[in-house]
Amino acid sequence: MTDQPPLIDVAIPTCDRPELLRRAVESVRANTLTRWRMTISDDGGVKLGDDFVKEFNDPRIQYLAHAVTGMVHDNWDSACHAGKAPYVFKLDDDDTIEPDFLELTVAFLEKNADVSVVYTGYTILTGDKAIPLVDKHFFMDRETVDGLEYVRAILLNEDYPWNHKSAGVFRRKKAESIQWFKHARMDVTFSLALAIGSRVGYLPARVFNYYRRSPEETGPGEGMKPAVYESILRDFNEFFSWPFVAENPEMRSIEHLAKSRIQFTVPLMYLSHSIRRDPVKIFLKKWKITQRFVPPGRSWLLLAMILPLGLLPESWLNQLHDWYACTGWVKKALNFLMPH
Repeated sequence: MTDQPPLIDVAIPTCDRPELLRRAVESVRANTLTRWRMTISDDGGVKLGDDFVKEFNDPRIQYLAHAVTGMVHDNWDSACHAGKAPYVFKLDDDDTIEPDFLELTVAFLEKNADVSVVYTGYTILTGDKAIPLVDKHFFMDRETVDGLEYVRAILLNEDYPWNHKSAGVFRRKKAESIQWFKHARMDVTFSLALAIGSRVGYLPARVFNYYRRSPEETGPGEGMKPAVYESILRDFNEFFSWPFVAENPEMRSIEHLAKSRIQFTVPLMYLSHSIRRDPVKIFLKKWKITQRFVPPGRSWLLLAMILPLGLLPESWLNQLHDWYACTGWVKKALNFLMPH
């Protein structure tokens, strides 16, 4: 440990998962970079209390508790706002980082002043399987890319960046300029907001671990909640009205085409990914939400594409989802066939 001020704030929002949280905290404490400060923001129904933090006997860790359970992005805001370090990393309570994660990402941002956020390679851990994921089709051998290129790839359903959108280390000043999670309430849209008017960095080292829990671990109906799905659709639907987006000429130049495509591709990705996990009642609720954001002609075409996928095992769906995300010609074909 050191008496010097922290270089990075690690924000861990949590909700009723103490054992997973403990694993996440220990992964941060094992890092080679010691100049960090951690804020655990507890939004759970059963509060962990200060005793949980005392277990670690580490003055770099502070604990915040919310009286009432709120929206996910409110908890993110609380956790990230608590610090003052120049760099910020939001770590979900069920994921972990490798010992050199903080050192590598902070050094990268120190070296590249024009980069607002940096991502890394990562490993998907599910059951006894470890799936390595390093982006070789979008970032390729490039350490940095222009933010507009990154935004276009996602909004226009092009060569989707294969980074974990919730695992970026970003500059506090940039987050303040986009008002944190006031507008961008989901990981992927926050990732887009950070990229606008800046550059995006990438390190191929697999130093982040994403735990994809199986249906056996989570139980039926514990996939994405309808409220979260609604937030995703609302974020994309409102994206071009956000002040820092509306004022950007480069964003305005792609607005019409982007709106046309994301109305179809975003629900397709998320609904198809959850059709096997969600009970019929939850899926139908999500479908009603979809119809509020997608024009009638498209919404029924969307349903016709998704329903056959419900016959596939979830493991196949996961593989299909991953293949679609990083296969350019499939997205080009869908963009061509998509009604405008």
